[in-house]
Amino acid sequence: MSKKKIIFPVSAFLLVIALVALVYILMPFTIFSQTPSISSNPSEYYKYSILNYRIKKKSKECSLYKRHLNAGASYGWPPIKTEAELNELIHQRKLTEVTIGRGYRIGPNLTHSEHYLTWDAYRFLQELGEAYCERAGSDHTFTITSLTRMVSKQKRLTRINMNAANESSHSYGCSFDISYVRFDGVRARNRVQEKILEELLEEYQNKQRILFIKEKKIPCFHITVKRSKRWFENRNYPLPDYDIYVDE
Repeated sequence: MSKKKIIFPVSAFLLVIALVALVYILMPFTIFSQTPSISSNPSEYYKYSILNYRIKKKSKECSLYKRHLNAGASYGWPPIKTEAELNELIHQRKLTEVTIGRGYRIGPNLTHSEHYLTWDAYRFLQELGEAYCERAGSDHTFTITSLTRMVSKQKRLTRINMNAANESSHSYGCSFDISYVRFDGVRARNRVQEKILEELLEEYQNKQRILFIKEKKIPCFHITVKRSKRWFENRNYPLPDYDIYVDE
């Protein structure tokens, strides 16, 4: 067999290997940059959901935050960007003022938050406070360290808070943070009260009432309250996926 007959097949084989390697290298970028498809007739939920955001990395944390964002979007309005948008939601009675209640207190330095929540979130906070008092004792309280955040304040917070992300369910008015190193108004680790609070949150999450993440860098529970099914039925909104709302 001559050398010419051997060189051609080897060159072709090497070319094929190079092409396969190139496709393999580029495939992750083409797959994870695709925008998920949305129904041709999107509902209010799909209109404001974060289903079209690009997945930059495959991680459990990324998936958890996406669920919080979609739960926030299910309320039917976009992230609150300005004070005018916040006031409009308050005027429409979609947000209500949060005041001190049984079992909880509001932290003194909420410089990036507005003292408002959706009605579902505020009712849940009151219920959580009552349940906490029953288990920890009527004299004990946990501390709220963050409530509703406008998008502009959320972006500023990313510069000083390692937990903060550019997109947050706080901007929908349905999320709040509870410190697990501040109980009864004192900044100190209390393992007993921390365990009671975490167990309560796990129970509510198992009942599909909330989603929560235990943050590590800034010690707090990030809690998102799901929109109740009754709200959708009363306002003729189409129901999204089951894990977005609580069946009342």
